[in-house]
This record gives sequence, C-alpha cells and structure tokens, in this order.
Amino acid sequence: MPPSSMTDLAVALCICAVAVPGCNRNRAAGQRAMATNEPAADRGPGAPVAAAGMISRVSVALHTGTDAKDSAESVTVRLFRGNDPVAEQTLGAGEAWGPGAFRAVELPLEPALPASAAREMRLEVSKADPAGGPGRPWGVQVEALGQLSDGRVIRLLEPTSGVQIGGDNPFRRAWILSPG
Repeated sequence: MPPSSMTDLAVALCICAVAVPGCNRNRAAGQRAMATNEPAADRGPGAPVAAAGMISRVSVALHTGTDAKDSAESVTVRLFRGNDPVAEQTLGAGEAWGPGAFRAVELPLEPALPASAAREMRLEVSKADPAGGPGRPWGVQVEALGQLSDGRVIRLLEPTSGVQIGGDNPFRRAWILSPG
C-alpha cells in the first residue's frame, strides 16, 4: 500500500473510532474491549446463549492497570466447569507488563463444551513470583469471549472492574462466566 493510502486508512479508522456509536473509546483506563459478532439485540438481558454450537475455545484478555506485573512473575489463567479444570495456560514469565499492557490468551477446549454449559464455568487468574509467593500487586481487568464450533463468537465475561492480584491482595481472582 502506498504511504498516502496508509495515511488515508489510519485517518478513516480514527474517524470511525470517534463517530461510531458503541465504540467505547472512553472506557476506564483506556481499556480495549474485545469484540463479538453476535448482534446486540441477541445479547439483551434474558437472551438465550447461542442456541446451537459447542464452545471450542475461550479467548481471555488481560488489561494491566496502573500497577505493573514484574518480569519475574508468571500469570496462570484457568477455566473450570464446576470444580473440574478444563483448560489452563501460564504466561508472562520473563516479561514485564507495564501500565496499560494488553495480553490475550487462547484456551482451547478439548472436547468442546455445549454453549449452554457456559454458565457452569468459572475463569480464574492467578499470579506468582518464582518462589510461589504472591509477588508485588498487579492491577488487571479481565474479559472473555467464546468461539463456537459454527464460527460464531459469544461474550462470556464482560470487562471486569479493575482488581489487584498479589502483594497484600489475594493472589488468585475468579469470575463466573455469564454469557450474554
């Protein structure tokens, strides 16, 4: 693409970000929300979870707040159905996540779970230093999407309010998924 076309594209994207309703560009702490392809009308209160399909993967976004994660610390994201772990991923060891950092993690579900089971699931995020201790406080917001086997995407967890993990705070936080 020629440089002038790149500039035009960048300007067009900026205009869309300002003009499109529901863009949420003014979210708290500059949070970037993950998207969903489900029509808004289908996500209202009491709306059924995607009528068909199996959840084959859960995408989790971690938005670092004002308290950074140290490079020596690792973050573990776990997904439970009831008390049974169904997926887990550890990330961030050797990486400092400064204020405003964004990380995404994919949790494949094998076997896939029915979309109706989403309300039975809990997402847990924990952080530990190399010795297994809580480390320094880390501020984070979390959100999650589910990819259905038929290609649709459903929101499983709205962006949470900011929480502190580690330090004098709990080293583990959990949220019940509430698809909508």
